[in-house]
Amino acid sequence: IEMVDNDLGFQQAPLMCYSRTKTLLFISNDKKVIGCLIAEHIQWGYRVIEEKVPEVSSENEKVIFERQKAWCCSTSPEPAICGISRIWVFSMMRRKKIASRMIECLR
Repeated sequence: IEMVDNDLGFQQAPLMCYSRTKTLLFISNDKKVIGCLIAEHIQWGYRVIEEKVPEVSSENEKVIFERQKAWCCSTSPEPAICGISRIWVFSMMRRKKIASRMIECLR
């Protein structure tokens, strides 16, 4: 968890309750951890409000916008079962649907 937190830029954010936490690891064929998802049981969540992507002239500008945008959430809570505290994939293995597969497994 410490390595994942460092890679994600977390500042020593402890998990609230270990007994209500599930950790999923994605193990490669050569027995290396290349993905980690940490989920916590919750009762309420706040829906992310989608921000419109501005007209851009290149795919590169779109990627830059996606990386720099702020996340906005609704102020009204909705019932939820679990929340994802952290999701991480080894940098050399990203864009291979590993995170999507972990989320699908959690679901």
